[in-house]
Amino acid sequence: MDTLGIADIKSIMAALAGIMAHRRDELIALDGAMGDGDLGLTMEKAFAAASEEAAASQEGDAGKLLMKLGMVMARTAPSTMGTLAATGFMSGGKAVTGRTELGPREVAAFFQAFVDGIMQRGKSKPGEKTIVDVLHPAA
Repeated sequence: MDTLGIADIKSIMAALAGIMAHRRDELIALDGAMGDGDLGLTMEKAFAAASEEAAASQEGDAGKLLMKLGMVMARTAPSTMGTLAATGFMSGGKAVTGRTELGPREVAAFFQAFVDGIMQRGKSKPGEKTIVDVLHPAA
């Protein structure tokens, strides 16, 4: 596969929703050690809603679809991590608006904008022991 189309994005979102549901209790336990323990619930809820939206969407623009999924996540899970993930999807989607398919360059642009959005929203940068330390090298 050289590109990701709308159907691929929908499949990826469904897979991510499944992963979040499967790992919910693990995320709760990890978050409970340092936080309020709601991360698993938040991520399961956010990605389930985004997956449902993706499956029902007739949007043909990959960037607009990704931005819409971010907006759904923001409404569904307005917690810190929900807001950061939503911002990532909205920022990444904006970077690839106008495309029906995403090739390697567009996927790279999506991920760079995703991370940049999280860094801007969270006022963070690499090296501060945040999710940025995992995402930034990938971008």
